[in-house]
Amino acid sequence: MGLGVVLLRAKEYDRAISAYKVVLALDPNNEQAYQVISRILIEQERYQQAINLLRPVIRKYPQLADLQIELANVLITQGNIEAALQTLETAKKNNPRNHLIYIQTGNALYQQGELNAALTEYEQAEQLSSKHPEAIAGIGTIYLAQESYFKAIVAFRNLTEIEPNNPLGHRNLGIALKARNRKSEAIAALNQALILYENEGNNEEAENVAILIDEIDNDE
Repeated sequence: MGLGVVLLRAKEYDRAISAYKVVLALDPNNEQAYQVISRILIEQERYQQAINLLRPVIRKYPQLADLQIELANVLITQGNIEAALQTLETAKKNNPRNHLIYIQTGNALYQQGELNAALTEYEQAEQLSSKHPEAIAGIGTIYLAQESYFKAIVAFRNLTEIEPNNPLGHRNLGIALKARNRKSEAIAALNQALILYENEGNNEEAENVAILIDEIDNDE
């Protein structure tokens, strides 16, 4: 595994894949190796190769929930949401208390515009893993899309408490506060998002947040 990690850091992806395949030859049940190879293939947009890698392994080891989530992620990236949902439903049957399966299901349903169904999945994930940031972010995103701004404020405020350095939480909190006409609070949240995006070097998102702040300032 050590050589594979070194090659990954050096961005020598084909050699890294070869190294992890050696690991699999010695240990066919090594879930981490399958995950790393599939993620390399996804990053290189070699989606079908990732699917061909994961499907037979999942058939052989259906209890490996992380690999089923990984396969669903590839299918979602391809736009094959229905196949992703089928994969996740199978994963639930084998791992009904794995909160990550419900989060990924929520993500897929959200992409389909099935907001209520997605919300149910995120809420189930949050029940299984209290205060999980992805579950709370999903819940807040649904409330924001449904224009349930007070509930969105509660969700994203919780998220910023759990992950204070997550700019998305502050940004979406600011958007929800703006919608409730709580301008000073919205500007404070958006300014925090702006700082965090700039610290990350994410200039595009920083510019988008700056535009939101200007809109509030000009509306006063």
